[in-house]
Amino acid sequence: MECDKAYDLLVERRYGHLQGSVRDELTSHLERCEACGIEATSLDELASTLDRWQLPDPPPRLAALAVKRSFNQPRHPTAAEARPARVFVPLGLGLAAAALSMILVAGSVPRLSIPALPLGLIGAVWAAMYGAAFAQALHRELRMRALARTALLGAGLVVLAAPVLSIPSVVDTCRHFFAGARGSFGLNLLLFVAGGLYTGIPIFVSAATCGRALETTSVIRGGSHAGVLFAILIAPAVYIQCAALALGLVATWMAGSLLAAVAGPTAGIWVAARIAARQA
Repeated sequence: MECDKAYDLLVERRYGHLQGSVRDELTSHLERCEACGIEATSLDELASTLDRWQLPDPPPRLAALAVKRSFNQPRHPTAAEARPARVFVPLGLGLAAAALSMILVAGSVPRLSIPALPLGLIGAVWAAMYGAAFAQALHRELRMRALARTALLGAGLVVLAAPVLSIPSVVDTCRHFFAGARGSFGLNLLLFVAGGLYTGIPIFVSAATCGRALETTSVIRGGSHAGVLFAILIAPAVYIQCAALALGLVATWMAGSLLAAVAGPTAGIWVAARIAARQA
């Protein structure tokens, strides 16, 4: 008998499961092979120790203490109980954010040219967009939360700045600076830069503050995702403010805004990552 086969039969030998020629062959092998004999002796000693071991008696009143402690543990809501909160909390936050945004943005436009019904529809769509963003901001995954919170903070900064720096007032300032020369290269360049600063600064600050988790995959990818969500959230604000402006001025402004909406969060995430690397 080979040692490998003998080793596999040691447990069965210990508990008397071997019979006939196999048992005799294993016994003969253990008498001849010193290594297998030592292994068999060690197994016998271990088995004897385990056979003598007895399960200790449980502490008194263990069952009563276990039941009492289970009742004192905080109860977590079930999936069915938590589902309404996951729906109504983001919806309520979205409605509140949309109402505040409508008040601030619409109030910043001196000559609002949008009728009441379309304006109400814009507010409803804005509330749905905010609600979806807040639902994502409460997501379990860290990257999803960071993405939504970056876009929400950036959109909030844009909305809060509207009463002070509305798009019509900035466009009028640029036009007066160039004496109303609508088609001049300088005016278009100034509007392009102003549009970029209008969206780039808020989303850069937001990404540098909240977007550190977006750097886990790719800075450009995380920045572009945050920029797209940010652009979607501020689209109603831009439309309300630009509805009465000339199409050429709006196109130049939007070109700078869209470019900055992607470049701003990318730069913000990169800066946040560099600061974190230096502090580490």
